[in-house]
Amino acid sequence: MRPHPTDCAVARLRGRSNPARYELVIASFHDAELAAELVRGRDRLIAVLCDRGLALSDATELATALDGMVLDALLRRLPTHSVDPQRVIDRFPLNPQH
Repeated sequence: MRPHPTDCAVARLRGRSNPARYELVIASFHDAELAAELVRGRDRLIAVLCDRGLALSDATELATALDGMVLDALLRRLPTHSVDPQRVIDRFPLNPQH
């Protein structure tokens, strides 16, 4: 049985402390299967947000905003307690009528 693309990418990063998702994103630039898997994961997040009442455009924007917040925190090496994703989440109110 062929290993899952994500498993292969993680295996390539073994030996490092906690392989980061952003390392997988960079690796996916050269690995179409890994890129497809990461897109499926992102699409799943957006689907869950839609299931919880967000419009598709809001769910996509929220995922993008949170992704940017995480990337910025990583680049700046911010301590986790200084990053408040709830402030971003609160900008996207749920619409149960959706």
